[in-house]
Amino acid sequence: MVNSTYNNLTDVEVNFYQSFNHVLGLKGVPHKINIFAWLLLLNKTPAKDNLLWRHIVHVTDVACSANCGSTEDIHHLFTSCGVFGRLRDLIAKWLGVSTAFYGNVQDHLTQFGALWGFSKNVCITFNIIWLSII
Repeated sequence: MVNSTYNNLTDVEVNFYQSFNHVLGLKGVPHKINIFAWLLLLNKTPAKDNLLWRHIVHVTDVACSANCGSTEDIHHLFTSCGVFGRLRDLIAKWLGVSTAFYGNVQDHLTQFGALWGFSKNVCITFNIIWLSII
């Protein structure tokens, strides 16, 4: 019983879909923002790595738009880019939180929504803040 509970709690796919449903079901968030978040969490946004995969851009055109020298993908743009990723750090500082965030978008969403406790209203508020950041 303990083993199956542990496996369920640590199952990345289960945790991802739970946070995915919490974000997309938020009331008061514009529909286009929910659609963008849905596309982002499914890695379907037009980041340069996806455009390369679809043969829309050439392999020499996949550098980050911020000229930081990395390849542009959603995880880089929204979590680790020295230019665009800094917004997340500034928001965390403004909220009075000091933490190391995960390097991919799905884990970042799960972590950001859970940083301030387990109250449903608090988690909803911070998921809305997360949507505003992206």
